[in-house]
Amino acid sequence: MLTAMAAWCRDEGPAPYPLADGCQDHLVALAIEESVSSGAPVTTAAEAWTDSTL
Repeated sequence: MLTAMAAWCRDEGPAPYPLADGCQDHLVALAIEESVSSGAPVTTAAEAWTDSTL
């Protein structure tokens, strides 16, 4: 990951972790925290920033 990030910073490669993936991962992390604190299930969905072809 660090090598890929260094290459991206030098304009020598693609972004190693797309922003859309990070946003979706953060959404899931927030849902986990909410579920733990509330004791209830929390549902998420693929948001507009995700690749709808996946």
